[in-house]
Amino acid sequence: MANVEGPATVTFYVSPAGNDSWSGVLADPNATGTDGPFVTPHRARDAVRELRQHGGASGSAVRVLFRGGRHYLERPLVLGPEDSGTASLPVVYAACPDEAPVLSGGRVIADWRPYRDGILQADLPMARGRRWWFRQLFCDGRRLARASWPKPEPGNPLGGWMCVEADASEGDRDAFVFRTGDLPRRWAHPRQAEVHIYVGHNWLNETVAVESIDWDRRLIRLARPLFQLDRAPWFVHVPIGPPQRFRIENVLEELDRPGEWCLDGEAGRVYLRPPEPTASATIVAPALHCLVDLRRAQHVILSGLTFTETMDGDDYHREGHEGYGDGTFPRRGLSYGGEAVHLSAASHCVVEHCRFDSVGASAIYLEGACSRNHLRRNTIVAAGSYGVAMVGTREAHPMDNRVEDNDISRCGELNKYANAVFLGLSNMNVVAHNSIHDLPHVAIGLGGSGFGRNLIEYNEIRRVDLEISDSGAINAWMEDPYPGIRADVERSGHLIRHNLIADVPGVRVEADGRLTRPAHDRSSLTMAIYLDTCSSNCLVTGNVILRAGRYGVYLQGGRNNVVENDLIVDCGCAAAFSDLVAHWFAPHMAHYMAGNRFVRNVFVSDRADACLYQLINWNERHTAQCEENIFCVPASQPVLLLDQAEMTWEQWQERGFDCSSQITDPGLRRTATGAELAADTPAAALGFVPIDLTRIGIRP
Repeated sequence: MANVEGPATVTFYVSPAGNDSWSGVLADPNATGTDGPFVTPHRARDAVRELRQHGGASGSAVRVLFRGGRHYLERPLVLGPEDSGTASLPVVYAACPDEAPVLSGGRVIADWRPYRDGILQADLPMARGRRWWFRQLFCDGRRLARASWPKPEPGNPLGGWMCVEADASEGDRDAFVFRTGDLPRRWAHPRQAEVHIYVGHNWLNETVAVESIDWDRRLIRLARPLFQLDRAPWFVHVPIGPPQRFRIENVLEELDRPGEWCLDGEAGRVYLRPPEPTASATIVAPALHCLVDLRRAQHVILSGLTFTETMDGDDYHREGHEGYGDGTFPRRGLSYGGEAVHLSAASHCVVEHCRFDSVGASAIYLEGACSRNHLRRNTIVAAGSYGVAMVGTREAHPMDNRVEDNDISRCGELNKYANAVFLGLSNMNVVAHNSIHDLPHVAIGLGGSGFGRNLIEYNEIRRVDLEISDSGAINAWMEDPYPGIRADVERSGHLIRHNLIADVPGVRVEADGRLTRPAHDRSSLTMAIYLDTCSSNCLVTGNVILRAGRYGVYLQGGRNNVVENDLIVDCGCAAAFSDLVAHWFAPHMAHYMAGNRFVRNVFVSDRADACLYQLINWNERHTAQCEENIFCVPASQPVLLLDQAEMTWEQWQERGFDCSSQITDPGLRRTATGAELAADTPAAALGFVPIDLTRIGIRP
């Protein structure tokens, strides 16, 4: 009989020291070694099923408690409808009190032997013929660096790159020319290597196998083409040319630093220069794409668990959905990395107080008709791709889910285009009170469909958009439907309110491929809130924006957006009204952008290049109202940019805009954590409502 703590709780235990032939009702093995906890969560799940079949759990809550230590899963734990609880009696998979169980998707690599020069080697028969290809290796839970040239610069993601000199001749789209002297030596097995390269104008990165290297012609040929993300239709194959930057990874001859490794996928052998003596270290390679899979399960709680060491991949998303947003559509022939926790058509489930540390792809992924699930108080760090992602179709999509009070950082460690939180085609989900920081790209992405309306509020977002160009801390797309853009579809819009967004510097790619920061020039495309590609009917209100590389808010080709009561500080420009959608690639949308409003905002900037607005391919129809704003910039004559020509304040007012606005000091006080206005600010007389920073971020 299972351990019953009182009349309403049935408990099974799982321990690395357990045995699946035991009863699972004891937290520790007994003195005779004949009974104790289970060793796998799969056996605990089956024990719960068996108990229910015999009526033993009727009227009882069920919990499976994990003892501390590392649990290496041989396969994902799948929980379906038969494993569900109820609102009053949920099924709980949790850590034992005061213990820290770790669920790993990896395989321990043992039997290391000397290779040469302090390098060790180990045979992996299952990896022969590239059947098990991985881009991560872990030492005592820490992700190691692949042997590469040039070497990454610690703490500086903008350093340690080469620059493409030219594209290949005669329209060859799978090869490029590297610069003289960039490669230090001729490697014996270049086909084992991969090129880590940034695509287009620094929009995203790809990691692609090397097909061949012609050393005399300085020509690197890739095993597949790269995909261009400039405009729809996405994924057009294009030549690889300057100023794209790249690095060569997984090269045995470059394995010269402690903590580096590489994989010979043909022979099935891994090489490692250990960061410490291997006698005291555990070396793990990822093997599973998923650890826990909730399939149509209800009222299941995952609590206090650590998830780590899962597989990586090339694609960002699962197939079969809509509204992915540009750059992340699944691509034929590429592998999807997976996720540590997967929810498919699950409802009323909770993931709380868990840690997702160095998973290879996404941490948590919701797809299809997921509803009323709660992801709260988790820590997600160093995910290879997304922190949290939600995708679906018009018929079946995530609704009414909540992502709250999580600490999410360093997502996109492998796939830089990923976001901390991504909402594709979804509706009425809440992303609130999270701390999101230190990211190469977007903090919160609102995907490529206007079908649903999501609420983004009270998030603290800091130090994002550190490696990718043309992006925003909160970034929305509504190029509905893919692959075209149509004017005759409704775009529901999102509510973006009471967020603190600080330090969105952006990146500038120089002609020689170097990356510089900050990109404080007027051609920079880095902004705090980016309503891109026909995003419409959004309300942006009560946000505090500090130090965005160029724009506080950027409105691109959409209609009926309202930006009001926002405090925008030390950005290059308060807002942009831009219709590059119609100008560049969708001329049939020329009459779509209309009715946008910018009212009761405060813009203060000490930057010498600051201007009030930038108007790109603009006409008066795009902007319905700009009124009751306060501007304070150092220029003696405040100006706007109409395309690249300057417009004076008087000329702007003659067009009927900002006639009730003021050029004055609003009484701004910059603080260590943000900025606030004085109680007697003149903005109050124009209707500006104070923003309470104490309510923003993770709640106590």
